[in-house]
Amino acid sequence: MADQDAHSRPVFSIDRMDSKKLLKIFIFVSLAAILTAVFSGQLFELARGLGNNSPKFRMDEDYFWGVLWALGLGAVIYALPLGRVEKIWLLIFWAFRCVITLGLMLFYEDFYSSLDSYGYLKRGILAQVDSGNFGGAGTQHLDQLLILTNHYLPIHSSYHAIKVIFSFIGLGAVFSIWRASVLFFEKENFRFFLILGFLPSLTFWSSVLGKDPVNFLGGSLYILGVAYFFKNKKNFAFFWILMGTAIACWVRIWSVALFFLPFLLAPIFREFFNRKIPIKSLIIPTLVILLGGFYLDSWLGPIIESFGREYLESLNRMSAGWDGGSTQDLIFNSWGAVLRFLPLGVFTALFRPLPFDVNNAFGILAGLENFILLLFTIRAVFKSSSLAWRDPSVLWCSSFILIWGLFYALVSYHNLGSAFRFHLQVLPFQLLLILFLNRQKSKILRVAELKL
Repeated sequence: MADQDAHSRPVFSIDRMDSKKLLKIFIFVSLAAILTAVFSGQLFELARGLGNNSPKFRMDEDYFWGVLWALGLGAVIYALPLGRVEKIWLLIFWAFRCVITLGLMLFYEDFYSSLDSYGYLKRGILAQVDSGNFGGAGTQHLDQLLILTNHYLPIHSSYHAIKVIFSFIGLGAVFSIWRASVLFFEKENFRFFLILGFLPSLTFWSSVLGKDPVNFLGGSLYILGVAYFFKNKKNFAFFWILMGTAIACWVRIWSVALFFLPFLLAPIFREFFNRKIPIKSLIIPTLVILLGGFYLDSWLGPIIESFGREYLESLNRMSAGWDGGSTQDLIFNSWGAVLRFLPLGVFTALFRPLPFDVNNAFGILAGLENFILLLFTIRAVFKSSSLAWRDPSVLWCSSFILIWGLFYALVSYHNLGSAFRFHLQVLPFQLLLILFLNRQKSKILRVAELKL
C-alpha cells in the first residue's frame, strides 16, 4: 500500500509540512544572500563596472532601487492567495528571474552598446529625448507607460527597478500560461511549469525593458482565454481573449490578426485532416511551393511583376529596416523569389538561430535551445496520428504557429538577433503543441490497452 501511494503521488508534489518549511527556508536563504551581497558592495561594484553603456550616471543608486523592488515584489508573491506548491515555485522562478535581471543581464548590457532598452529609458524615464515623433504607435505607447510609471510609482527613475517590474510582468504571463495548461489538460503538469519558469530565452526576453514582456503578457492572456473557450466557459473566454488582444495590440497592432486568424484557418485544417491524410504528406505541398516559385517567373512573371512591383519594393524596404548585428542579406527581385523563400523564412522564424548561426555566447545558447525545441517538435509531429490533428486545440495551436511564422518570416531571416527576441511570442504555442500531440498519443495508447 505504501508503494502504491508513493507511485500515485505526483513527481513534484510537496506535502503541507514540507512546503511550509521549504517556503520559510527559501525566503530566509534568499534574503540572507541578497543582503550579504548588497552590504558587501559587490553587486553595486558589478553594476557600476558594467554600466558604462547606460544613460544613467549613478548606477550604484539605480541598482539599489532595483534590489528593493525585487524584494518587494517577492513579498507580493508570498502574499498572493495561491496554493503552497504554486507559491513556492513562483518564488523560486522569481529568484531565478532576479539573478538574470540584476545579474546576468548586466553582462549583456555591457556587451551591446546600443539597446532598445536604453532608448525607452531616455524617452520614458529620463525624458532626455522627446518621444512624440519617435517610432510607431507601440513605441510611443510604451514611452507613455514608462512616464506614468515613473511618476506614480516610487522607482526614482531607476533603470534596474523598471526592469524588475517588467520581469514581474513576464512572470505573470508565465503563470497565466500555466493556468491555461491546467484547463487544457485537466491536471497540473508541474514539469511544464518548470519548463516555463526556467527556460532561459523565455525568462530573459520577458524581463527586458521593452515591448516583449507586455506583448508576452497579452499573448498569455489570449491563451488563457482560448483554454476557457474550449471548456465552454464563454464569459471568461471572451474577457481574457479581448484583454490579451488589447494588451498585445497596444504595443504591436498586428497582433489582432495573429490572434483571430487561427479561428478562421483551423476549420480548413480540420477538413483537410478529416480526410485522414497523413501529416507526412505535407512534404509534397511544400515541394510544390518550392517548384512553383522557380517556374512562377517564366509562366506569369511579366504580368505579376508589373502588377506588384510597388509591393515588392515595400517588402525590400521593410527587410532593410531591420538591420542589426546578425543581419543576413535578403533582396527580392521577383514574386517567385518570395514564394521560394517562404518555407525557409517560416522555418527561420520558428527555429533559428541554430547552433553556429550566431557566433557569440548569446547566439550559441540560443542555438542550443532552438535545436532542442526542433528535435522535440519533429519527434512529436512524426509520432502523431491523423486523429491527433483533428483535435480542435491542435488545429488552433498549429494554425497560430503557421500564421505567426508567415508574418515574421521576412524580419526573422534578415536579422537572426531579432528572430530570437521575437520568438518569445510563439514559443508558448510551440510548447503547447508538443504537449497536445503527446496527449493524443497517450489517449490512443490507453484505448489500445483497454481493448487488449
